[in-house]
Amino acid sequence: MSPEHVTSEELWFLSALWETRSLTLAAKRIDVSVATATRLMTRVREKLHDPLFVRGAGGFVPTPRMVALFPKIRETQSALVDIAKDTVFDPASIRRTIRIADVDNAFLMFLLPCVERIHREAPGLRLAFLPLPEDYPKALEVGDVDLVIYAPPRPEKTQGIRTARLVRMGHALVVREGHPLLEAVEAARMDGRPLPVKRLQDYKEVELTYGPASGRSVGETSAETDAPDDAIGLVTPYFLAAAFAVMKTDFYVRLPAKTADLLAEYLPIVKLPEGFRRMPMWDGKLIWHERTDLDPALQWLRGIFIRTLRSE
Repeated sequence: MSPEHVTSEELWFLSALWETRSLTLAAKRIDVSVATATRLMTRVREKLHDPLFVRGAGGFVPTPRMVALFPKIRETQSALVDIAKDTVFDPASIRRTIRIADVDNAFLMFLLPCVERIHREAPGLRLAFLPLPEDYPKALEVGDVDLVIYAPPRPEKTQGIRTARLVRMGHALVVREGHPLLEAVEAARMDGRPLPVKRLQDYKEVELTYGPASGRSVGETSAETDAPDDAIGLVTPYFLAAAFAVMKTDFYVRLPAKTADLLAEYLPIVKLPEGFRRMPMWDGKLIWHERTDLDPALQWLRGIFIRTLRSE
């Protein structure tokens, strides 16, 4: 049972009666009948054990108790109005840091298309991009991070974890400009021959481990079949490091197709034609914990990611 208290309706009635000194006008101001206003007066007098208002020559006159209470009534009204205002979220009001854990490729793929809009609508927001924790569900649960952007290697079944798919796409094999494989591809095209897929075995692969949460073993080739022990030339969790390594060697790397296109705008790298290897599809996901489902700032930010990236 809740303790006895003054309701918001009673507060607004007392405030209206203070300002109008008329029961009829007070009732009109708070949009109730005079009979309802009379009942409010009776009820609040009983709760506060004071008449609060008595009749005088110019209408209702406040008692000393009411005079003492009125500043608190105004303060409480203001607080109630502020609470209602908080339900109408304005991203420009954000003054906080939101922590997003991801691999470096996620910035190019997911954050870069959204960052200008995010900071235009919420100039007081600071985004912190953090390394992907090995146990990211736990990090989300305890609040070490607010969001994760990742392509989980298996369906996420941890209790309380929410996911939303942002993109679905394939991969591409990437080499440097002027790579011998490109010459072999062009020669085969000119002669009407199939792609020289076996030539890929002549070159080492840069193996991406996709961060500590991927479960991928170091040195695990992305080839469809067992590869020789020396098939891997470099192992790294960093997409940018892989791209620069390819740029300076005859190595090749498997990248998300869009990542390859973005990096090729700035680096002398080229996608190999489809057909050298069967490329898996992958789902880039936004991941959070249910404890932040109703956080207005995170609701807004998740919406930005989902609407922007799904429309591309």
